[in-house]
Amino acid sequence: VSCIAFSPDGQYMVLGETGHQPRVLVFDWRTGSILAELLGHKFGVVAVRFSPDLCHVVSVGKHHDGFINVWDWRTGEKVGSNRATTKIHSLAFAPDGSFFVTVGIRHVKFW
Repeated sequence: VSCIAFSPDGQYMVLGETGHQPRVLVFDWRTGSILAELLGHKFGVVAVRFSPDLCHVVSVGKHHDGFINVWDWRTGEKVGSNRATTKIHSLAFAPDGSFFVTVGIRHVKFW
């Protein structure tokens, strides 16, 4: 496991894996049930977050992957994807969920 985040309501947990064919997993942490298995990164995941409304999960792949994926985690559908041009260390959503921000060495990017 390379990164982890709780949902804003505290009911769910999302984690990202490292290694070959890493997964993004959404759990009900109280029961341990896996609710979603999201596949779409290579080499590992460096950051994950739930949107404030719980509709989406954003995952960021390691530098050699470079993709930022937006998921409807309940259906497993990737609803958006973009390749980052620089290494990303973390991400955060705006409180109203209208955008998220990624950060890395010498950059802050609004999406």
